[in-house]
Amino acid sequence: MKKGVLNRDLRKKDYPWLSNDLKKGKEVHEYSEYTYGCIGKDGIAVSDKPGQAPFYEVPSNSVTWN
Repeated sequence: MKKGVLNRDLRKKDYPWLSNDLKKGKEVHEYSEYTYGCIGKDGIAVSDKPGQAPFYEVPSNSVTWN
């Protein structure tokens, strides 16, 4: 599993599927389990804990991978 950080703030008003605003520098983990086809073509599934649900979508270019 890859670990990364958000390289910019993601605001709920700009990304309405988010449950809350996410701050630049937040650590995220690539989520590689089944996502039921709900991730868009420009997004990536991430989670707060390595390999654990829940997952959420962020724009793929919003994460800098370590």
